Amino acid sequence: MYTERIRTSGRGLLSQVKPVFLIPAVATSLFGGLLAQEFALIPGILHGWAVGLALYTAHLKDGYVDGHVRGEEQPTLSPRENQVAIRMTSASFLITMVALWWYASLAAVLVTAPLWILALLHAPYLDMHPVTVTVDYPIGIGLAVVGGYFVQTGQLPARILGVSVMFVVLLSGVKVSTDRLDYTFDQSIGKRTVPVLLGNDAANVVAATFFFSTSLLVVGLVNAGLFPPITAVAGVLPLFAASVGFVGSRRGTVRVQMFLTYPFAAILFSTYCWSTHCSVIQVLDLLRFTLIELPLLWV
Repeated sequence: MYTERIRTSGRGLLSQVKPVFLIPAVATSLFGGLLAQEFALIPGILHGWAVGLALYTAHLKDGYVDGHVRGEEQPTLSPRENQVAIRMTSASFLITMVALWWYASLAAVLVTAPLWILALLHAPYLDMHPVTVTVDYPIGIGLAVVGGYFVQTGQLPARILGVSVMFVVLLSGVKVSTDRLDYTFDQSIGKRTVPVLLGNDAANVVAATFFFSTSLLVVGLVNAGLFPPITAVAGVLPLFAASVGFVGSRRGTVRVQMFLTYPFAAILFSTYCWSTHCSVIQVLDLLRFTLIELPLLWV
């Protein structure tokens, strides 16, 4: 009986580890860190771990509210188990912040701590308003990029802020499209997402507006000299994401739009790195020297 309870609790805890959200969030921390000209491993790991803990806290809190407060889904943990898990995860986040203060700076902690605040506020507050339910996860991703870079450098140049804003706007468009899939359920429980508030067709226009704005941001930042001209290629992808919404099925549209975020990120990353000689380029140069040029010295 006791062993079975442990297994059930373990499955409940694991059910809140959602790779589709967790992996991209932690990856964006690494994304931001690797854009620095030098990458320090320990601060990078600590920040990525903090991002993961914050997101896991959000999932635990969401599961508690939806399962035990609103009754919208079958809970996987008891109320006590859920609350204990939230406290323990939050305590782990606090310990990580102390370590980040030690290995980076107090400013790095101040840049990272808002992720935990977003996590605790997501349910039952931010997820009930059409604006905050749309932008809270994208803002978290934007903060992960900024924080990942800041813990490495202690600086926030306009380029990094530009990358962060582009991700926030792009992912807000994806979020609106995703909420179109849950229109019927969200409407039945009174959850005020953009599709519920405006209707599915109007929500598609809102999503397209986010994507179009992302393209404008890319072009604007290139024209401002913050990114090399080749980065403008990335601006084509959000336009394609916007057009798909008017010709494809809802589910197919979301899949395509989510997929397009990856080549978009790859173009931003590669062009940024080549223009600033970021840490990845330095590692590649070292590998090239080690594997190609160094052996030639012995010939």
